[in-house]
Amino acid sequence: MLNSLRRSEVLLPGLRGSVPLRLQLRSQLVTMDTASTAAHFYPQLLPLHQCEEAVCAVRCSRLSLEEEGVYLAHDALGLVLWVGHHAPPSFLSCLFNTPSFPVLPSGECCLPVLDNAVSQRVRGLIDTLRRRSAHSLRVRSTN
Repeated sequence: MLNSLRRSEVLLPGLRGSVPLRLQLRSQLVTMDTASTAAHFYPQLLPLHQCEEAVCAVRCSRLSLEEEGVYLAHDALGLVLWVGHHAPPSFLSCLFNTPSFPVLPSGECCLPVLDNAVSQRVRGLIDTLRRRSAHSLRVRSTN
């Protein structure tokens, strides 16, 4: 727990965030219940490319990220969609409606509504996580 606190943007000074952003994060953290606080410091990492039906969380670390994978990291304040450089073009096409990694959006994004199982499963998972959260969760994409 101590290492998680030391890496938290709430406590770190410097260039990682502005003072107003850190104050906002601090006020959100102080008002969280126990489950939300645990989710903030120990985010879930959900491999979207592996499981067809149920998504099974893996350890949230750099070592868990595969270059061929697509992951959804979930904490109490946000969702990050991480796309590996070698993610399958068919999966990217089903999720983003583009088979090419270089043209994927980076930053805050909204997944397109597509009529396929992958898109519906991922958007359903995101909707479920948003409903369970006490805070408004925005999806950010990073690649």
